Amino acid sequence: MSQVIPLRSAAAPTVQPQANSAPVHIEVRGVGKTYLAGRKAVTALSGVDLTIQRGEIFGIIGRSGAGKSSLIRTFNRLEDVSEGQVLIEGEDIGTLQASGLVKLRRRIGMIFQHFNLLASQTVLENLALPLQAAGVSRAIIEQRARELLALVGLKGMEQVYPSRLSGGQKQRVGIARALMLEPSILLCDEATSALDPETTQQILALLKQINRKLGLTIVLITHEMAVVRQVCDRVAVLERGRVVEQGPVWQIFGQPQADATRALLAPLATQVPEDLEARLATGNGQRAVLELTFDGQTAAEPDLAAIAQHLGRDIELLHGAIERIQGHAQGRLLLAVRAAPAKLEQFLGLSGVFSAAKVVGHV
Repeated sequence: MSQVIPLRSAAAPTVQPQANSAPVHIEVRGVGKTYLAGRKAVTALSGVDLTIQRGEIFGIIGRSGAGKSSLIRTFNRLEDVSEGQVLIEGEDIGTLQASGLVKLRRRIGMIFQHFNLLASQTVLENLALPLQAAGVSRAIIEQRARELLALVGLKGMEQVYPSRLSGGQKQRVGIARALMLEPSILLCDEATSALDPETTQQILALLKQINRKLGLTIVLITHEMAVVRQVCDRVAVLERGRVVEQGPVWQIFGQPQADATRALLAPLATQVPEDLEARLATGNGQRAVLELTFDGQTAAEPDLAAIAQHLGRDIELLHGAIERIQGHAQGRLLLAVRAAPAKLEQFLGLSGVFSAAKVVGHV
């Protein structure tokens, strides 16, 4: 029989934060991964360096083929690296033998884009599979399953078959299944890509709740910057197997440095409406149109009083959007102002009121 893993007793609380014994949970050092396609070597990862802190939600983002899935699968050795090291809690997992690898994978849960539920098994039976393989008694399995189904919002659905579940419910079952072995790390491989926008929001909120309540380290890979913005603490951008940029989410969104990052952010950028763009194209008008950018690095939020103080009261807001990411105000405003050229030039040289400013036309 397989070794029985320890679970919490019936008297123990349903959930407890994981012990914060060391700040660095996952460390990636110079990782490369090469596949053989016939006689040709294909490089999926090259020189990847990452440090993921215990208890954070870390995003790995990139376009299709960037190497995201290859990278995350090295964390539980579903893929072996061609070079470099992956360390979990300071241990080089590349040195683990079969028994050590089994223990490692029990500490790492994984949820997938397409749920991977067995259609012929009930929700309870799908959740039971990881613990049955570990030799755990049915009573303990059922108790653990009920606790986790309540946590993910599916209380009382133990005997339901996957065919009767919505996509969001199936993903909730997938999350509960990934938590059955009480992991300290949860890997999410495009976990919301197959879901509609409303359900995506619900699943992301659930992941944040699990992160806070259980203290799990969550590594989430996606090609959607909106997902990263909503849930992640830090993010790394992959392009052609390399990390081209990484840092706190607000910083990456506010001041993207890499072309790949700017391309991924483009769909989220505030677009100038066609009618306003047509007016700007003519260049006719007495009022200058200012584009004010806020990247979260300087001013806490747009100081409208300071803007009016410098430019006068004849200001019209034409277009714009400001959002807050991790407490930092970011976005841009388009203002039509009627100000003397000298005053306008003086305003453009100010610091602290905005991150950047320029005249983009006249209306």
